[in-house]
Amino acid sequence: MATLTIPPVLTSPRDDATQLYQEEDEYTDGTVERLFGSPHVPPSPEDPTTGVSSKDTTISPLISARLYIPKLTHPTQTLPILVYYHCGGFCLESAFSFLHHRYINLLSAASGALVISVEYRLAPEHPLSAASGALVISVEYRLAPEHPLPAAYDDSWEALKWVCSHADLNQIHFEKDQWIANHGDFNRVYIGGDSAGANIAHNIALRVGSEPLPEKVKKSGWKGEVEVVEVEGEDHCFHIYDTETEKARNLIKRFGCDTAAVVNILAHRDATQRSLIAQEYRAMYSEDLSKRLASELRGDVERAILLWMPDPAVRDATIVRQALSGDFISLKAATELLLACVSAIRYEGPEVDRAMAELDAKSLYKAGEKRLGTDEKTFIRIFSERSCAHLAAVAAAYRSMYGKSLKKAIKSETSGNFEFGLLTILRCAENPAKYFAKVLHKAMKGMGTNDSALIRVIVTRAEIDMQYIKAEYQKKYGKTLNDAVRSETSSHYRTFLLALLGAS
Repeated sequence: MATLTIPPVLTSPRDDATQLYQEEDEYTDGTVERLFGSPHVPPSPEDPTTGVSSKDTTISPLISARLYIPKLTHPTQTLPILVYYHCGGFCLESAFSFLHHRYINLLSAASGALVISVEYRLAPEHPLSAASGALVISVEYRLAPEHPLPAAYDDSWEALKWVCSHADLNQIHFEKDQWIANHGDFNRVYIGGDSAGANIAHNIALRVGSEPLPEKVKKSGWKGEVEVVEVEGEDHCFHIYDTETEKARNLIKRFGCDTAAVVNILAHRDATQRSLIAQEYRAMYSEDLSKRLASELRGDVERAILLWMPDPAVRDATIVRQALSGDFISLKAATELLLACVSAIRYEGPEVDRAMAELDAKSLYKAGEKRLGTDEKTFIRIFSERSCAHLAAVAAAYRSMYGKSLKKAIKSETSGNFEFGLLTILRCAENPAKYFAKVLHKAMKGMGTNDSALIRVIVTRAEIDMQYIKAEYQKKYGKTLNDAVRSETSSHYRTFLLALLGAS
């Protein structure tokens, strides 16, 4: 077999790179050859995939943009405005490139917004300046190195001012774009971008705070919270280069969901209203609302809202099913207790038969402390068939008759999940607000938060006895439940839970 001998390398990688650059890109007339970037494509009267329409416009002799508008549901419909700045390290790509045209078509369709994508100048003669890019307005700012920074920043700022000038009814010195003038909602103006464009958007956001824009736009200042989303296993700008992957589609969908509006509507509707909303949604859009919410929302706010949507009976059934799907309920006695609770006829009225309560207390004593071993069936029968008011009376009778609390008797005579189940029933019977206040405090105590417990209790008790739980919480722990939840949660998740809790 022949052997190839490679002589030792005597030059450094930097020298080799420099030589290759000089050999391949030795332009002395200022020519810049961009070896990366997707080709320019024309606007679409109607994109066949999304139905989004696009067109190009000139903002100034140096700045242009591509406008995107989704299909309108009626002629006078107004849309949020997204001024968008493209990526490319300030020296590549374009508002008119294939990659961004494809991506912003999807973004405009998903967000239901008017998108303005601005073409900015590429550096070097002008340092970093301006770009804007949901109606989506994709800004074509000047690029480096021909136009050094801050040219891209400056172009992007001018593009945003041009868009916002459409809100001034007294502006008559320029011809307004009809898409923006007729369909732009200047109470919902957003700026965004990717990579270098995101840097530009950040710069522009800071600039908005110090330089003048029409009065109306300034007043629409956003008072929400920032959510950081990390998509694991993906590279920089993956959602633009390949829009068809599942992760890319999910990320683009997130841009289209106005989570604040979802929270504001659903958190303030009772079970009957939520059911009617779901029915109307299906009738209007031939789609299940809960499934759509599941596809649009993520994380704790998704879990909380999806648990909130059903009526209380369906919700409880969902929680029981989730509990049984794990290892938490495993003992036979605990399973029998659960089955008895859902199958036995149980009267829940406030009336109490004192004689019957004393008889039940005596039966529990005989089934537990008085005998060797525990007659679990007697405990199951009484705890599953008696009302909460009656069980509270049984506990009082037990202490009066035997000088010991029924809770201590349960702890000494039972164990494991069966003990936990009996104690939970008894505590809820005696003072449910106190019990759930304790559960909530435990969920938020120490390092980390048990969001599953937090969601379960707040969602299931919001329409039952939350005001009593809040009072017990403040009484026992010296702070309001609202303050505790506020300190342990964030973003739309926090807003949703606080809405369910109501005012302090």
